[in-house]
Order: sequence, then C-alpha cells, then structure tokens
Amino acid sequence: MKKTKTNFLTTCFDENIYILALFFAIMFVTFSMLNPNTFLRANNLQSIAFQLSELGLFSIAMCLAIIPGGINLSIVSIANLSAILMTFFIKYLAATSIDSIFLIIALTILLGLVIGLVCGLINGLLIIYFKIPEMLATLVTMNIFNGLGIGITKGITLASIPKEFLVIGNGLILGIPIPLIIFISVAIIVRYLLMHNKFGWNIFLVGTNKIVTNLNGIFINKNILITHALIGVISSIAGVVILARTNSASAQYGSTYILSSILVVILGGVSILGGKGFFSGIILAVMFLQVLSTGFNLILQTVSGGNFFKDFIWGFLLLFMIFMNKNNTNFKKITANIMKQFKN
Repeated sequence: MKKTKTNFLTTCFDENIYILALFFAIMFVTFSMLNPNTFLRANNLQSIAFQLSELGLFSIAMCLAIIPGGINLSIVSIANLSAILMTFFIKYLAATSIDSIFLIIALTILLGLVIGLVCGLINGLLIIYFKIPEMLATLVTMNIFNGLGIGITKGITLASIPKEFLVIGNGLILGIPIPLIIFISVAIIVRYLLMHNKFGWNIFLVGTNKIVTNLNGIFINKNILITHALIGVISSIAGVVILARTNSASAQYGSTYILSSILVVILGGVSILGGKGFFSGIILAVMFLQVLSTGFNLILQTVSGGNFFKDFIWGFLLLFMIFMNKNNTNFKKITANIMKQFKN
C-alpha cells in the first residue's frame, strides 16, 4: 500500500486559507460594486500590484521571524537604511568614470543586499550571544538604524535617482509590474527553503520547542543567525523596490508596514507562538490586505479623519486575529458557531 506523504508543519490552518480566499473574493466583489468606475480601472489594479510587492516582502521577512517563535521590529528600518546608503552610493558611482549604468545599478543593489545582511547579522548576534529577547533586540536596532538614517540624511528626503534604476520599481515585463515579479521570485525561494529544505524544518522545530530541538542536535543559534541574516537581505530587497518606486529615500518611510506585516502573517495562518503555519497563506493574506487597504482608501478619501479610522480597523483586525491564533481557533469553527446560533 502506497503511503501518502504528509507534512508535519500543520493542518489546522489549511481550512483558514480556503475561508480567507472566500472572504477575499467577497471583498473584491463588494469594492467593485461600491466603486465600479474607480476600483476596477486598470491603473488602480496595477497600482495594487505595485504596492503589494512592498508589503509582501516585509511580510515574508516577518514570517521568517515569527515561525521560530520570535519577531523582528527592525525590518522597515533596515529597508530605509539600505535605500539611503544606496542613494548616496549610486550618485557617487554616477559621478565617476564608470560608463555602464547597468554595472552601477548592479553594484548599488549589491551594496544594499550587503547592508541588509550586516543588519540582519547584528540582530542575530544580539539575540544569540547577548541573550536579548527578539522583540527587545530588534526594537533597539530599529532605533539605531533609524537614528543612523536620520543622521546621514539630516532628516531630509533624498531624491533624484538615475532614471534607469527607477525601472526596477515602476517598469513592466509583459504587462506584469517588475516589483511584483521580484516579490513572487522571493516568495518562491523562501517557500522552497521553508517547505523543502532542512533549514526550513529546523526553524519550524525551533518555534515548536527550543528545548527538544536542542536535545535533537539541531543548532538553534546557527539557525536563528541564518534566519535573521535572511530577514535582513529580504528587507534590503524591499528597500531596493521602495527606492526605485518612489524615487526617494527617507528614514521615516513605511512605519505602518510593521503592523501590516504582522497582521498579514497571522491572517495567513502562521501561529503567533511559532512552529506552525502554511507559507501559501501569507501570499493570499498579502493580496487580501492590500485590496482591503485600497478599497478603504477609495471609500474614506472624502471622509474627514479617514486615515485614523483605517488605522483603528487595522488594529482591531490584528487584535481579533491574535485572539483567534492564540486560542487555536479557525475561521471555519467561528463561522459554524455563528450559523448554529442563527439556526437556534
């Protein structure tokens, strides 16, 4: 008898993914009916695709932090610091005798990735060797990286990037936004590392039980260091996309991405306690939240204080998802209970 290969990671969130897909479809149809002349326009849908990539990259980074039972509050700061230093570097190279703009762009991106790697390693070393909890360690480095960014730029926004570099954030390939292609490529690589690689199994085990993992001979410190290094690199990729899309770099950009990325990870079915979750849920949750954000913006753009109202909804939704996640409750159980009450 042929044995069916099962995945130990979890099955309890699989139903959530299907329900989330249903909610996404309902939400998309609702916004289309409320704003048919705006929401369904090609430029609006294309704008969603461009913006989705930034949130998606940060969410992948946050997912890697939460799976082993931690969190990373410095991902946006790493992206901003990378973007700032890349801005100075590309302008410096453009003023030299290097004729190839493509070589200049390649060297600039390489610098950004190295900066992200170094920042990630700093986080990992603080957690491993100084035994600082992940939340506190990354909160400290968030402020350090922000401070460096503000000090380097003197608090101003940098701009005037070479137009060839801006294609990365605003260009299309066969009608598909390049930032979306970058996000999908990173997602495929990370999914492979998590689901079909020893490294992925190890960090899931670390999130499940650090003591048992250590007894089984898995080097926790090594895996945590690699994880945060990878998080730093992915954050710097987000910095490349942000720099190229906005033609600017600032230490103050994207502060709301921290909350949004945590919400995406939990909404996608990853346990806030670590050790459980399907990576495919992250992709769907990113789409869900970005469409929800765009729909709210269209509805609330004429409402005074609309942005504050949206922040309230975001916070309430995050609190709701943490409650469900912590109590191991899924959408299907809640829906079934609600329907049962109506029948009674």
